[in-house]
Amino acid sequence: MGRRLQLELWRLRLSGRGFAARSWRNAGFGSSGNRAFDEWREGELARLEEERRKLVAAEREFAEFLENLRHARDREEFDRFMQERRNQQGTTSI
Repeated sequence: MGRRLQLELWRLRLSGRGFAARSWRNAGFGSSGNRAFDEWREGELARLEEERRKLVAAEREFAEFLENLRHARDREEFDRFMQERRNQQGTTSI
């Protein structure tokens, strides 16, 4: 499996849209026949699901952070361009 495909599958899993996004309870885990084990497993699966949700939220926050950085960089570059342009127009009109 190529690196790009692996990254896309991981992104889908984290985003909640991939095949791994199904609820752990619906993932085909039946009763083991041991009630204590089944209860422990349910608790662990619920804990893992909560961790998955936290990862999805962190990924979204990071994407927003990067977008804000890109926007700030774009704004800075544009402002610098406009300032240089004004300076060039000011020196050529004299």
